[in-house]
Amino acid sequence: MRILIADIPILRNVDRPPPQRTTPWSLRQRKFRIRKSSHRVKPTEEWWDRTDPRYLTRQIPLPRLPPHAFASGQPSWRDSIKRGACKRFARLGQRETASALIQQGERRLRVIAILAAYNEERFIAPCLDHFAAQGVETYLLDNESTDRTVEIAERYLGRGLIGIESFPREGVFDLTAQLGRKEELALELGADWFIHADPDEVRLPPRSDKTLAEALAGVDGLGYDAVNFVEYAFVPTKEEPNHDHPEYQRTMRHYYPFLPRFPHRLNAWKRQPERVDLSSSGGHRVEFPGLRAYPEPFKMRHYPFLSAEHFVEKYAGKDYDAAELRTGKHGWRARVDARKIQLPSQSELSVYASDDALDLSNPRTQHVGEDWTAPRKGLPVIVGGCHRSGTSLVRRMLDAHSRIHCGPEVKFFRDFFGDYAEDPLRHIRFATTARHMLPEQDLLEEFGGAFVRSQERAASRAGKPRWADKNPENVLYLRQWTHLLGRRWVFVHVVRNPLDTLASIKEARFPLTIPPDLESRIELYKRYTRVGAKFGDRHPAYYYRIVYERLVEDPEGVLADLMDWLEEDFEPAQLAFNSAERERGLEDPKIRQTTAAHTDSVGRWRKVLTQEEAVQIARECAPLWHRVSGERLADPSGNGSRPPKTMLPRRIASRLRSKLYSWKDRSRIGEPGEEGRAPTPFIVGAGRSGTTLLRLMLDAHPDLAIPPETHFIPEVSRACGKALDNSGDPRRVFLETVTAHRRWEDFKLEKRLLAERIAAIEPFDLGQALRAFYGLYAQRFGKPRWGDKTPPYVRNMGLVGGLLPEARFLHVIRDGRDVALSSMGLWFGPGSVEEAARRWQSAIRESRRQAEDLPHYLEVHYEDLVTDTEATLKGVCDFVDLPWNPIMLEYHETAQKRMDEMRRDVTLPDGETVVSGEQRTGIHALTNRPPQSDRIGRWKTGMAEGDRETFEGIAGETLKDLGYESGFRKQ
Repeated sequence: MRILIADIPILRNVDRPPPQRTTPWSLRQRKFRIRKSSHRVKPTEEWWDRTDPRYLTRQIPLPRLPPHAFASGQPSWRDSIKRGACKRFARLGQRETASALIQQGERRLRVIAILAAYNEERFIAPCLDHFAAQGVETYLLDNESTDRTVEIAERYLGRGLIGIESFPREGVFDLTAQLGRKEELALELGADWFIHADPDEVRLPPRSDKTLAEALAGVDGLGYDAVNFVEYAFVPTKEEPNHDHPEYQRTMRHYYPFLPRFPHRLNAWKRQPERVDLSSSGGHRVEFPGLRAYPEPFKMRHYPFLSAEHFVEKYAGKDYDAAELRTGKHGWRARVDARKIQLPSQSELSVYASDDALDLSNPRTQHVGEDWTAPRKGLPVIVGGCHRSGTSLVRRMLDAHSRIHCGPEVKFFRDFFGDYAEDPLRHIRFATTARHMLPEQDLLEEFGGAFVRSQERAASRAGKPRWADKNPENVLYLRQWTHLLGRRWVFVHVVRNPLDTLASIKEARFPLTIPPDLESRIELYKRYTRVGAKFGDRHPAYYYRIVYERLVEDPEGVLADLMDWLEEDFEPAQLAFNSAERERGLEDPKIRQTTAAHTDSVGRWRKVLTQEEAVQIARECAPLWHRVSGERLADPSGNGSRPPKTMLPRRIASRLRSKLYSWKDRSRIGEPGEEGRAPTPFIVGAGRSGTTLLRLMLDAHPDLAIPPETHFIPEVSRACGKALDNSGDPRRVFLETVTAHRRWEDFKLEKRLLAERIAAIEPFDLGQALRAFYGLYAQRFGKPRWGDKTPPYVRNMGLVGGLLPEARFLHVIRDGRDVALSSMGLWFGPGSVEEAARRWQSAIRESRRQAEDLPHYLEVHYEDLVTDTEATLKGVCDFVDLPWNPIMLEYHETAQKRMDEMRRDVTLPDGETVVSGEQRTGIHALTNRPPQSDRIGRWKTGMAEGDRETFEGIAGETLKDLGYESGFRKQ
């Protein structure tokens, strides 16, 4: 083997001015979208769609750039920015070199991790050791540490650490300045790839068979130029609270995956010709033109603190830059309160077995320390909710407090975005024409800042130290409030029974803000309520929900709880909220005539709505109301919780049935399932009903992975039960049963990794073992959530639900006659029409029998999935609490690759019949195309009349109950 050694100089003190910062690619993209939509932005929509790996892999890679070439002879960054305040340590020597190994014509990449540190003596040595072992060099930016950080780091100079630079602290922690210096270093240092890292992090490749440097070389060779890391946070626990010693990585073995957004840590990147942008995202996501992120995430073990005392020292003892606090850059870390620290229990966390076995399933969206924050006292209060939900009542109660000023509505955001149904003068409004002067984001910052200052001034004039803003639309502009206030505010979300809310809207009539038809009003209610609830899921420390019905039934109790949460004293004057003179302004006229909270408006819908309107509202809004209130919605049809019998068309009747009959949820839908776990979809149904189609659609979501059919849950349940009864080893039995199953090879998993996860379960629990299997499969694709699609589980839903309480069953139903046509003649199909009819009807009846005892069950009609795909999928996403992503509509682009997992021969349970891989994948050939509506009603032309009559004679009542036509006669 020929080995050539080449010297690569480190570019130190390159003399040139700081490169001109260009607008980050993502912001330019955002501005383009705003222009394209005529400045009407939907505040609740994500704009970071380009980070979805399925989109990224379609982007065209940039051409390879020439080696590092820089101008010289101009003032250095040190001179132009800090005027000598940053001194480079002279220990680097006159000229340092690194060796590049050239093997078989390919150069080994040089990777440098740029570390920033302040008093990190606990972490700096393990960090430098780890990067050196991973083939990564390091450069330390020390923020004037007062402990032994620099002393320890000096020992590593020449042993992986290429330099130490002192960065002035100037009394406060200035993250923006540090990130700016890292952006400069990424131009000055001679490396192929860079990693923005902290000493308390352990960066890892996707698999341990390669070093981090080797894995990045592979990414580079494939044409990608950025890598995302999935974070696994290791924390002390109640049982083992102190790991503040050099062996913390060995003793602290409990962790949770942390994924507040995707991507979360996109901060390893290939060298760019211009300055990259780290500052805009606080260092979490690098940005530069043409970025192509590698689809598979790398890993990161994070050790944020080693004990409660260390937590206080690290966060509470830090002085932050005031300007950064106003932008919310440091979030909860700047507001920690030592008195609120409560370490998690080990039962709430995963147990570490190995780096390859790190479990990404059920990630958290906030760190354990986010609830240990400083008091909410004094923070602005933002009140929002659907129109006519009680926000005006809450506003009056808050304003009656001696310390809180909450004036009448000011439609700042609605005017700014021109968010009105009809406005013939929109083109000459100030908010429209001002966009010719400045970009929208700049305008929002200027005028939004003025709006905030006006609120502060109004509160000051009223002699009150705290202000609140009440506006129903606030719930739609929470992202904009965060932009204006950072994380220094709280949100009070008011919700009300949808029947009464929409009845009140019907009476009030707001032509410019409320749509005229009931269907659109229902969507408005759902949008306002769902967006607020999602904010609460993501930011529970800043979110408080008031249910209107409880407020008017017990105003003192509910109000006292609210004030306690706001960390203010309850005042009796708040109950007599109209006794004092109030400011005039935009407000519900009814509230002015009210002397106190009352229950007269509860149940008023019975006098205002027709029964048809009430039934429509109930079937559309019952699940959402249950989610936000924990209560069931009254059934306007008078038939209890069962679906009303109706002669509506099949599609409408089936939707009504699936949404009223199926949403029997004993927990709050949309929040984490049992024990904080994310809801898990289980797709069941009769074979050839469309279960594979729904599986591929959901699996196309970047957050969810659904394996090929498993089939082993009943078998492994029996086997483990026998092992426990006979004092056997259930771990061994589970592993042997699953890995010996005829479907095991479909999953492409390593038995060793599954064994490691099973071994870490103490004590053994079959549900935890199943989660370990599914989580390992999801990890193959870098996805945090998993599901299952196995049609025969339609008869085992009770068993599956008992083992996995977070399971939510999606029963796919298709016209039984089309099912018969599609399945007859297949190796698993019925032998006759009679058998086909009995099988189909039995599956329907058995599922509905079990549904009576299931907390989460939803029927999805194949016909709706094909003809109204997006709306049906959105309903499914709501049911399993999965954010909507349009990539699911493009499932057919990746369907072949997913089906290829099953391209192998399988021997059936009879031990004789062998089904080829071509047969197994061939029956799903149509999934490579968008939904085909011609697959609906094929029985009308493809089924002999005698066969049709036979089928309907057996299952005709079930067909009719599901809304399918019968008695068809060929012309």
